[in-house]
Amino acid sequence: MLDVFRLIVDECPHARLWIAGAGPLEAALRKQCERLGLNSVVQFIGFVPDLPSFFPLVDLQVHPSKNEGIPLSICEGMAAGLPMVATAVGGVPEILDHGRCGLLVPANDRAAFVTAVVSLIRDEAEAKRLGDTARQHIAENYSIVSATNELSELYLRLHASRTKR
Repeated sequence: MLDVFRLIVDECPHARLWIAGAGPLEAALRKQCERLGLNSVVQFIGFVPDLPSFFPLVDLQVHPSKNEGIPLSICEGMAAGLPMVATAVGGVPEILDHGRCGLLVPANDRAAFVTAVVSLIRDEAEAKRLGDTARQHIAENYSIVSATNELSELYLRLHASRTKR
C-alpha cells in the first residue's frame, strides 16, 4: 500500500493515509514510509478500540490484499458507508459488488489501484454514492437481522418439508 500511496500522493498531494492496527510489521512499514518520503502524509494510528467513532473521520477505505477470505474490516467499512477500493481476491468480490458498492481492482495491479483511489478522491459524489450503496447492501444482506431472517426461513422450509413426509 505504501508504494501505491506514493503514486497517489503524486497525483493528489492533499491525500492522507491512516494505517489502523498494530503488529510485527509496523517498524518495517515506518522505515518504508520514511524511504518513500511519506512521513508527512502517512499516520500510524495503532489499534482503534471504537471503530464506529473512527469511521466518520475517514473519506474512503482501501484494502490492497493479495490473498483474503471475506475480511471483517471491509464489512465494517461498508456498514459505516465508506467507499471502498479493494483487490478482487478470495471472497472480496462476493461482498463488494464492483461499481455498485465499491471498486475492485486486480491483485498486484498498482496502476489500477492508483486510478481507482484517485478517481474516488476526485469525485466526491461518486464516492458518496458507493458508500451509501455499500451501507445499504450490508444492512440488507449481512446484518444480524437479515441473517436471523434467513435462518428462520431455512428452519421453516426444513420443518415444512419434514411434515410433508
